[in-house]
Order: sequence, then C-alpha cells, then structure tokens
Amino acid sequence: MERKLELKDIAGYLPYRLRVNELDDESRVYDLARILLFNGIFKAGICQQFNGDFFDEGDIDFTKITPILRPLSDLYKPIIHDGNEEVLIVECAKIAFPDLGWGFNLNGSRIYAVSNDKSHSFSYCHETNKFYAFIPNSNGLESTHNQYQLFDYLHSRFIDYRGLIDAKLAISCYELENNPYKEKL
Repeated sequence: MERKLELKDIAGYLPYRLRVNELDDESRVYDLARILLFNGIFKAGICQQFNGDFFDEGDIDFTKITPILRPLSDLYKPIIHDGNEEVLIVECAKIAFPDLGWGFNLNGSRIYAVSNDKSHSFSYCHETNKFYAFIPNSNGLESTHNQYQLFDYLHSRFIDYRGLIDAKLAISCYELENNPYKEKL
C-alpha cells in the first residue's frame, strides 16, 4: 500500500509556521496558515510573506502540498534558530534532564549528547522513535519519560523524524535553492 501524506504527519509542525511547496508550482514556498475540512476534504490554507506582511494565497487541496522539513541528520549538527546556534540533540538532552550540563560528543560514527561530567549520554533511536539516556547506577539505557516535550521541540525545528523525506512525502530544506529555515548568526 502506498503511503500518503496525512494530517497526523504534519499536525505537530503547524504552530511553528511550517513551509510547504505547492505541487503545481514547486518553485514557490508558502507558509501553511490553516487546515480546513470542507465537505470531507482537507484543504490547506497557504500564504506568503513579503516585507514582513502575510498575504493569503487561498486554499488548495491538502494532497497538493509538500511539507519542507529538515532531515533527521540535523539532530546532530549545529543549526541556527532565532539567531542562536543549537545542536538539537544537546537541546533535547537539556529538556529531558535539565539539572545536568550537556555538551556534544562525536565518538566514531556515534554522535550523542554527553553530560559535562561524562557520566550520562543521550541519543535518539530512529528505529524505535524514542530518545534514550544512559544513566549510571541504573539498568543502563533508559527511555526518557517526557517524550512529548522532546517531539514538540523537534516539531519547532521542523525535524523529519517520521521518514517523510525518505518516503517522498516531504522535501528536504537543503534541496531548495533558498532554504526557508536557514538563518544567519
């Protein structure tokens, strides 16, 4: 069965100005402004921003939009968001365990956040879609308890943890001539 883009695939991104392409005009990037249900059919309300003002471009069939997302690999490299440089896996570790100081560690092919005292590590498993922490004096690897806060954070940074890019249901922001999520320090 062919996988199709569903509202549940993008719902978490909606509060953060998700950018989309229209299938009929892939050169234009729109802000997804609203989702409407009209006679049993989902419609996507799109708009564009010019000089700080938003201009409504109307509603199109939901099946005619392609979300623009960051690939999951961005979880492990610095990005700029709201003028600040962040390594997202480190920021996730800070959300999960705010009482510890966290940094970034590259160990061979394994990339993860590590506590400043090197006693804890934190990573994301794509196969299970869970965040894990290695906690000393416990059973070792533990799933974190506040997963929803971590996924809310991934939504706010437009990270594709659902495999939409690989399934050709979303486009990587790096495939566009002008990355709509690229910011400068």
